[in-house]
Amino acid sequence: MPTKSAFSALGAPMSPAWACRSLTAMVRPCQLSSKVAISGSKSRHRVDASKRVIHSHHPDPGPSEEGLRMSTPWLSIATKVEVKYPPPEQGPMKEILGAVLHTTNTADPMLTIEKLQTDWQAQIDDPQVVPSKKVCAHFMVEKGGRIGQFRTLDIVAWHLGNPSRQYIGIEPACQAHLGDDLAQAQIDTSAKLLRALRSELGFPLQPLQGPSSSGVGVHQQLGWTGCGGRGVFWLGDHGSGRFGIRFWDVLQVPTGRWEVRPGKWTWLHL
Repeated sequence: MPTKSAFSALGAPMSPAWACRSLTAMVRPCQLSSKVAISGSKSRHRVDASKRVIHSHHPDPGPSEEGLRMSTPWLSIATKVEVKYPPPEQGPMKEILGAVLHTTNTADPMLTIEKLQTDWQAQIDDPQVVPSKKVCAHFMVEKGGRIGQFRTLDIVAWHLGNPSRQYIGIEPACQAHLGDDLAQAQIDTSAKLLRALRSELGFPLQPLQGPSSSGVGVHQQLGWTGCGGRGVFWLGDHGSGRFGIRFWDVLQVPTGRWEVRPGKWTWLHL
């Protein structure tokens, strides 16, 4: 059997965090295929017709604007710090395909969820601010690992422009533009948040392949920005780079090498 990198096609680097957790597991061949199938799941979030609701308060809803109503719009693992837009509200999410990771890139390296909520709300309420600058995300993760939720999962948070209607926005506090990195508490909590969102919304924890695909991605894949760059979530320029080390740490997909050896048992090395 050949030896190859399980994620070489996605350009995954060897993550030091995963290297520290290096292990060798003994599994049967059927277990190996199951493990790969999980990471490559193509499932998408689907909503019952009985749970669909039409919103009429979007500025330009169009003839077939549909939103999502879900049982858990506020996650129990997050602190509610709601950001509101003035009427008419900004409208619903559509089919949720996944989540997109950002970095806050603010002047305060120890930014709190309360301070970000205040800043975003002031920006939204200020009539002098142009609509394209009235932005927010669904979640922020502080340096210490505390999660704040600013918008319900069924209502849009403008973090990406038009793709915002299909992707949940997550912003760990990080000055990526100054060479800052994520704290370990942020890595662990962001991974926990992604698993909670997968359970609630049904999208796969796999790297986003591009616009309108399912999975977890970074801002650079969907627009020109310095957010998340400098080696945190993305390496290189928009459209020409690859996922950074912290992306793989947060996604918690092993990025080392695996070796398969024939015999009664198959050895899997991560």
